Amino acid sequence: MRKFEEEKTTLFNCSSKTKAVPLKMLQKELFSPTDQDNKVITKTLEELAVKVSTTMIAQVLGISKGTCQFMSESGGEYSYGCSSEVLWTALLLLGIVAVNNVAESSLVYA
Repeated sequence: MRKFEEEKTTLFNCSSKTKAVPLKMLQKELFSPTDQDNKVITKTLEELAVKVSTTMIAQVLGISKGTCQFMSESGGEYSYGCSSEVLWTALLLLGIVAVNNVAESSLVYA
């Protein structure tokens, strides 16, 4: 991070004269680290990301969690995989879709 401490620029319209790192520089360093400290920590962060995501999935699928009943992988009664065709027809008639975008609804009900 020493590189960013030295190469800061002033913010636009900032009366306090605080410094900020341009977003493009941060993105470049994030995906292609050139700073030695960032290169060293990248492997550790990749390992941490795997552990965090695995733990989060286990928490969502855990029987003691409220989300368990909505997950197909854990056999939840309200999950897509365990729902009947009758339920899906009723939800469709009510206008309730299980997608974020109406254009995707044909994929769900096909």
